Amino acid sequence: MKRENKLTSVSWKQGYVFFLASHNPKLRYAGCFLCFTGVVPLGPFFLSWGLNNVPGPKSRAITAALIPGLGTIGSIVSTWTYTSNFAPQYRPGNAINLATTTLVFLIGAFLTWYVNWENKRRDRGDLDYRLDGLTEEEAMKLGHQHPHFRYVQ
Repeated sequence: MKRENKLTSVSWKQGYVFFLASHNPKLRYAGCFLCFTGVVPLGPFFLSWGLNNVPGPKSRAITAALIPGLGTIGSIVSTWTYTSNFAPQYRPGNAINLATTTLVFLIGAFLTWYVNWENKRRDRGDLDYRLDGLTEEEAMKLGHQHPHFRYVQ
């Protein structure tokens, strides 16, 4: 992952740790800012990364709806995890947020590794066999299956 993405991941992790481990309101308030500055940039990042790695208008339209849709599931879950009976620590909500954002980070790290691996395979010519016996028009219809297609890293 790029350095900027690693920095934002450290920021939100530290913020949620402040929420879970501290009773100091000032430290928890600082945790709000760390979480905010760490999580907010990830929405546009994942949306643009996803859209740039999906060929074709239909697939892009589905991706453009799916990524924000999955991202807003947290709003639904938070209605049951940030209730007044968990105040003032809100441990279930903060623990779930820490777990899901860590999962998103791990998925992002895996996808970064995968697109690098896939691009290296394509650079070596491992997928050139897909063009055998195809006309130029048929080859252009391969989309992301085309050996010359490269994923955005």
